[in-house]
Amino acid sequence: MEDGSYHELAERVSPYHYVSANSVTMLMAYGKKNKIVPFKVHNRLLSALDKNHVPYDYHVFPRSGHGLYSDPGQAKKYVHKLGDYYDKYFD
Repeated sequence: MEDGSYHELAERVSPYHYVSANSVTMLMAYGKKNKIVPFKVHNRLLSALDKNHVPYDYHVFPRSGHGLYSDPGQAKKYVHKLGDYYDKYFD
């Protein structure tokens, strides 16, 4: 996909296109050094969620890429946040 079609495809399937007032609450994690889904893209999703009044929380991994492996301290915090999210919405 060196011809730029990757970016075209990624844009077409980006989750922010599918946000509506009926979207469920979201918990998201972002690696600031992500080369697959650039960090700046999350702003579009957050804007769509705000516009539709969808509750969300997100956590940034400042040294991680797409796999979120380079921030062990942050990972521990995120796991706790994930547990709280689970207890609140799935229990």
